[in-house]
Amino acid sequence: MTEKSRIKYNPVTQEIEIEGSEEFIREYFDRVQTLFKEMQQEVKREKRRKAKKVEVKTRAKRPKMKKERASAKGIKVKVMELIAKAGEQGISSEELQEKTGLSARQIWSVIYRAEKAGKVVKEKRGVYKIA
Repeated sequence: MTEKSRIKYNPVTQEIEIEGSEEFIREYFDRVQTLFKEMQQEVKREKRRKAKKVEVKTRAKRPKMKKERASAKGIKVKVMELIAKAGEQGISSEELQEKTGLSARQIWSVIYRAEKAGKVVKEKRGVYKIA
């Protein structure tokens, strides 16, 4: 009767179990250990690659955030200049959207803050002028 030989690996506990004849164990023990070490090295390499990718992605995003902050000041300046040029008649939020190319939300945000600061007055619904 032939004896069954097998190699079992438990990935959770990282245990290797080899069953079989003495010849089988001698022949495959070194091979299995070598494969296991190579596998661990590959896992480490993969972790390093992922860590480098994360660093590259976070570095790329930081300058964009600074540009957005700088452009927020530019948005405010554009809107306030257009309101000032409109004079006593005032200017509507729709006209501001057309002339600046900004969204309604961006314009309303600037106007709301300017109103709170006392720089802009609401002439009538949707029309604003300098205070």
